[in-house]
Amino acid sequence: MNYTAIVRLLAENGDETASLDAAELISHFVGKGREWCLMNPDMPLPPQVESAAREMCRGKPLQYITGRAFFMDDRYFVTPDVLIPQPDTEHIAYAALEVLAPGSRLLDLGCGSGCIIISLLKRTLASGVGVDISEPALRVARRNAELHKIGSRLTFMCADILDSPEVARLAAESDVIVSNPPYICSDVIPTLSPEVRSEPRLALDGGGDGLKFYRYYINTLSRNMKPDATMILEIGYDQSDDIISLCQDAALSCEIRRDFGGNPRVAIIKRKS
Repeated sequence: MNYTAIVRLLAENGDETASLDAAELISHFVGKGREWCLMNPDMPLPPQVESAAREMCRGKPLQYITGRAFFMDDRYFVTPDVLIPQPDTEHIAYAALEVLAPGSRLLDLGCGSGCIIISLLKRTLASGVGVDISEPALRVARRNAELHKIGSRLTFMCADILDSPEVARLAAESDVIVSNPPYICSDVIPTLSPEVRSEPRLALDGGGDGLKFYRYYINTLSRNMKPDATMILEIGYDQSDDIISLCQDAALSCEIRRDFGGNPRVAIIKRKS
């Protein structure tokens, strides 16, 4: 197969960015950029390029094939043990950058690949802790921390966020808490696209109504937050009313911000003064 054929194969299977994705595959396996692809569309390619393209047609995300994804213009190593970083999640980081000061202590709950906390520490003089229940995910995060040369300002901890006194202690000591928790309803997961279902269910399943983690964050962790601390959470596009209601019941202020598509995406939560 050649570049033209790979683009056609991906496009026929519903890939809306087939030309870009084909070029990314070729870059990964052949080491040639998109300009080369456009100038050599009929050049025969190694068989692993076609094999990878067919894997994509069966639902395997491109990022899991190449082992790389991008977040805030930085490259991150990814495996099927972590969620693939998404552009809309960058809004968590943008909001955190507004409140992080030199010396701030940052806590990332369910850090996965580490893309949020690493991106923030690269751009500030804060220090932080990334927590995840998955040791394989933490291995990915540690590799990304090394890749981005974060050094001693970042440590990781393997723990169950919902049942860890140590996590509760860290939350009480932190100036900024960020999290992109599992927030998809359990019975919705089987209906998702093959690409999304290939991501770790542990990082997707938010319980029967998708609010399991939010209840814990808002009803429990927030009680001991420092008076001027900020909690910044990614939320589902249809969850803003529920999050606002939980915050009102907990006497917390809640600002909702929208993503690139105009959907509610981030909740910025603080204790009321």
